[in-house]
Amino acid sequence: MTGLDPSDVLDGMRGFIEEYKIPRRCVPVAALPTNSNGKVDRRALADLADVSVSTNRKE
Repeated sequence: MTGLDPSDVLDGMRGFIEEYKIPRRCVPVAALPTNSNGKVDRRALADLADVSVSTNRKE
């Protein structure tokens, strides 16, 4: 991991892009999970949503 704080990353985006383009959550991972074909395993990514960091925006 790089030691970046997800909320700092999201706050930093506010200076460069429009608010509606900023993700609502940011999940730090060491590496993207892959399936046996080497593609990103979207099901495994969904499991990571439980450890997400909120941006304090209204959903």
